[in-house]
Amino acid sequence: MKILHVSWEYPPIIYGGLGRHVAALTAAQSALGHDVHVLTQHPAGTDRVELTNGVTVHRVSSLTPPVVREATSIIGWTQQLDHALAEELPSLLASIDPDIVHGHDWVVEAAMERAASLGRTTVLTVHATEAGRHSGWIHNDVSRTVDAAEWRATQRADRLVVCSSSMQREVSGLFERDSSEIDVIPNGIDLTQWQIEPTERVPHQIAFVGRLQWEKGVQVLLAAIARIRRTREVTAVIAGTGTFADQLHELVDELDLHTVVTMTGAIDDPAVKQLVAQSAVSVVPSLYEPFGMVALEAAALDTPLVVTHVGGLGDIVEDKVTGRVVPADDPAALAAAIDETLAHPEQAAQRAKRLRQQVADRYAWTSIAQALTQTYDQAIAHPRSPATASIEAPSRPDIDLLAELR
Repeated sequence: MKILHVSWEYPPIIYGGLGRHVAALTAAQSALGHDVHVLTQHPAGTDRVELTNGVTVHRVSSLTPPVVREATSIIGWTQQLDHALAEELPSLLASIDPDIVHGHDWVVEAAMERAASLGRTTVLTVHATEAGRHSGWIHNDVSRTVDAAEWRATQRADRLVVCSSSMQREVSGLFERDSSEIDVIPNGIDLTQWQIEPTERVPHQIAFVGRLQWEKGVQVLLAAIARIRRTREVTAVIAGTGTFADQLHELVDELDLHTVVTMTGAIDDPAVKQLVAQSAVSVVPSLYEPFGMVALEAAALDTPLVVTHVGGLGDIVEDKVTGRVVPADDPAALAAAIDETLAHPEQAAQRAKRLRQQVADRYAWTSIAQALTQTYDQAIAHPRSPATASIEAPSRPDIDLLAELR
């Protein structure tokens, strides 16, 4: 099968999980014998067209220079890049003639509209939603712009892909697509990339790795740590950057956690692996998490996990079997689960080993690439009728849009 992916990020540009996902997925599809192409942006120092990991990458420059990744400025730049991708599509489609065009998230909405208008079969992966990132609320002009783009993109696509059963319910409810048109295909992990030299665990060390955004729940973790330290010696390392970092530093001050919590800022991949491998527990305290790659990565390193029951995390971890799962935004429950994990390291290690085996069985990229082939076949066999799509985005009421889906 000839496949064209449209993604705003692809190595060497990696903003987050989406770029890594597309890179790993396309390499796996190529290894299965598919003819795989990617249309993406053109960073300095790269060729306009290049072959990497069996994938042909076509790069397009944005109509405007890159901007800082701040909400109000990035919307305009993203739209400019999207339109540049859309302008490139007709000639690229004519050149390679793909069987399927697979887009990734709202940031390529205009490009996917162009593909659909040219009669191409399209599949869209919804990696996250704006409403989900903000606990159900579309609360300002930026959010309304993103939500409207998500609506148009999900309406036009012949078939949708999400990474968890929770996301299937969310996308179906928000964008009025029948769940039978939305395939649940998890993100994957290459366990060979998560093999490191054996390292001794630091007793009572808690690790958090991720973006420092409100929805990642680090503020809940800090409140939980303040509870745990009343009865147990504990240290925590928080690795990552984000727009919520200043508030988290203030909370460390407020809770008097200076001697307990180390905030490292950004660290490279080898340092991430070392941190997680040597910690007694890795915590994913998210308030919203479409999937939860950091949980798979901790599992790959046999590190015990405590996660919240949101998004894909509940699909990955089974409470008291392969880790601990607690309600979101509940510092007391989170503290109790972390404390129990630290108090019983042998039991926690057994749970971690069970989870690693499950990850090896369920989340291999080859399996995920094979599942997507079935999605493509379904999209080709059952295209979405243009009459079915309601392209004009609805006016969202000022209510919690996800309340009924929880």
